Amino acid sequence: MKPMTHKKTVRLEWLKERLLSGVRVYPPDAARELGVSLRSIQRDLLDLQELGVPWREAQVEGRTMYFVERADARVTMDFRLEDLIVTHFALGMLRRYAGTRLDDYVAQTIGRVEDRLGNKADPRRTALARKLMVRQPFARAFESRGDDPAQAEEDFGDLLEGLLRQRKLAIEYLNMAGARKRHIVCPYTLLSYKGGLYLIARDDQQAAGEDPRVYAVERILGCDRLKDEAFALPSDWDPEAFIPFWGGLLPGEPETVRLRFSPKLADYVLHLQVPPGTKRTTRRDGSLDLTTKAVCNEEFFTWVLGFGTAVRVLEPAHLRDALVARAREMIGLYS
Repeated sequence: MKPMTHKKTVRLEWLKERLLSGVRVYPPDAARELGVSLRSIQRDLLDLQELGVPWREAQVEGRTMYFVERADARVTMDFRLEDLIVTHFALGMLRRYAGTRLDDYVAQTIGRVEDRLGNKADPRRTALARKLMVRQPFARAFESRGDDPAQAEEDFGDLLEGLLRQRKLAIEYLNMAGARKRHIVCPYTLLSYKGGLYLIARDDQQAAGEDPRVYAVERILGCDRLKDEAFALPSDWDPEAFIPFWGGLLPGEPETVRLRFSPKLADYVLHLQVPPGTKRTTRRDGSLDLTTKAVCNEEFFTWVLGFGTAVRVLEPAHLRDALVARAREMIGLYS
């Protein structure tokens, strides 16, 4: 057997194998053998239960032991080849989050699918890793600010459990000014956005009626789930409405924007994913006008700038003036 590591996937497989084979598991012994904390093993057992492992507990000589009855030991799964393809792509998109439990969860799913398909002689499975590929060359890699990778994984696990179980979190956050501050928050939504992970949460110190705040997960230096402090997610909470389609996480108010794209980009823009209410009009010369609502902050500005001379801003005037000023700055760099 390969040496044990702190990785979540390895721990879950180790525990599951013993439980399903009839071995009684005593958490303190398991923690020592795997080289992790007792808290990690207790959380792993809860995760296994949610994944369908029907363990029970019993008191044996004053110790709480975990086991699976022989009659309950069979766990059935029904996977298709298409499931394996989807999970391979999902894992590829989560590679940037190495060190969190997201990539571990997907790896577990892929392992279960592959086990299920292992006895099927399907030629389409040959060299599947070479037939499916995900590459995101300009995506920002996720990097935890924590000094201890194992502790960072524990913290991220608490964050996920608080999110899924609707329990408040105590987080230590490093703000943009470099100051550390403790927050008690109600986690609403975990957002993956342009290579970053963000927690949308309501701080206990916020006034009534204030919008939730956005916390970059990589700036969370510590996180503890307050298991006895439950909260109710507001019935009208809509993360899609909270995060503008164009404008993203930067502040600003949506306003009407009109852009004219050259004929060579007309077909691309015609099939571009856009927010509801966007109007696209094809002109006689083949160009295309796009009218939409957007927050004209740096993020949207950079998106428009990326089209170069293939787009012209018709309105608002301040966005057009900002593009002209930026173009002059760029010319100045090379003159």
